[in-house]
Amino acid sequence: MRQIWQDLIGTSYIQCIETEAWRMVEDQSKSYTRKMVDTLEEHEILERLIEESKPNVRFYGDESAFKGLHYLLFTPFRYPPLKKGSRFGKWTERNLFYASLELETAMCEKAYHRLDFLLASAGNIGGKAVNYTAFKVNISTKKGIDLSKHPFVEFRERICSTASYGESQELGSCMREDGIETFISYSARSRKNGRNVNIFTPKAFSKNQAIEKTFQVFSCYFTKKSVEFYPNLISTNGATVFNVEMFYVNKQFPTITR
Repeated sequence: MRQIWQDLIGTSYIQCIETEAWRMVEDQSKSYTRKMVDTLEEHEILERLIEESKPNVRFYGDESAFKGLHYLLFTPFRYPPLKKGSRFGKWTERNLFYASLELETAMCEKAYHRLDFLLASAGNIGGKAVNYTAFKVNISTKKGIDLSKHPFVEFRERICSTASYGESQELGSCMREDGIETFISYSARSRKNGRNVNIFTPKAFSKNQAIEKTFQVFSCYFTKKSVEFYPNLISTNGATVFNVEMFYVNKQFPTITR
């Protein structure tokens, strides 16, 4: 992919990207640490100690973009990827902020990773339920790339490999080195051509002062066979269900080896 980026002169396809995207995180409607202490004062101390124990962000000339940044936007950059990295980031690089253009695509990505975690265990894990919060972010940059368009779409199967991050990570490194701030890519897990937005730096965020107003809470019920998202009571939409077979490749659930 490094050679392809160079041969295509990837930087010649830099474009403005202005869009909204969805990200799903653990439930933001309540505090899970409050029950661990007796008073509000103790809770403030506990929260401060937790914050101080978290890793520092590595800056790449973008320190000012982190100032005053909402914690939901700040956090993904703080924690390094796992040893195998993420789709567009090596474990030695700062993590990306991953989101999706469509809310259903964000659910699909969350469902795949939930199933990947469950199926890694030989245990007979029964049905469990957790809550997730979906929120919307605004993105605006003049240094964007759209991998869902020509000429990159011709390499979609390699960029969106269901079994390996090797080539997509090399592409991610090339874009990072050439100053790309955000890029659009097809989701490797969506069967509806869902697309993701991948952000290297918070420089690409805009107008995100009222994130809480975009919150949508979903109850998620999951087993090794399916993941179901149920909207909160004020929503008129029905459940969104992802059966494990929806992710199969060659009749098997695909896992990332590298």
